[in-house]
Amino acid sequence: MKHRIVSLVPSLTEWLVALGLEEELVGITTFCVHPPSLLQEKIKVGGTKNPNIDRIRSLNSTVVIMNKEENREEDAKAISEFSKVFVTEISSVEEAFSEMRRLAQFFEKSEVRANELESLWEQLSKPGNGESVLYLIWKKPWMGAGGDTYISSVLNRLGYSNVLQDWDRYPEISIDFMGKIFPKRVFLSSEPYPFSEKHFAEVEAMFPWSKVELVDGEKFSWYGERMKWVEELL
Repeated sequence: MKHRIVSLVPSLTEWLVALGLEEELVGITTFCVHPPSLLQEKIKVGGTKNPNIDRIRSLNSTVVIMNKEENREEDAKAISEFSKVFVTEISSVEEAFSEMRRLAQFFEKSEVRANELESLWEQLSKPGNGESVLYLIWKKPWMGAGGDTYISSVLNRLGYSNVLQDWDRYPEISIDFMGKIFPKRVFLSSEPYPFSEKHFAEVEAMFPWSKVELVDGEKFSWYGERMKWVEELL
């Protein structure tokens, strides 16, 4: 059976391509940047939080891929009136592999690639060595990754200890609170906020005893085929 797929989840768009479904992919978000050719070849239907429902309808989609964290419930309800909605929920590395397999099963594709990627993650030697980390995703206001997020799960798999482990989702962090914690490292993510080296001085002033590092946000927040990056650590 041929599908007409619209993906509203950038990391799962890349996973669909890895499953061999690129030809059946008819619509993507403006953030679906992997593989790069998709932005030129596929119809863009808006962002993850503000998809163009009418455009999705016009594509005669048979299934729309969504995620509970990245997309909105009201959009899922609107789309469900004319198309099947495949909703994923991923807040850990384990759930990522589970949902990747569920997508493979739904589209009657092999689960071999998911097994290969999971095997890579099982070989990790925990380079973090238990060091405490504050993972920042935003400024104005300052926000970090709490313990019930996929990012935190990745940190734990790498052997780091998330200083926001007891916090939910992506909490705002006050300057007062930051003055009371002493993480060994502070990770500045390249997304969703575009942290760069120009932010080092400001963050180092708040955490003079911490090592401030710029990290690739895709490595810590994208699941699916992008999880192959851990090959660098093996």
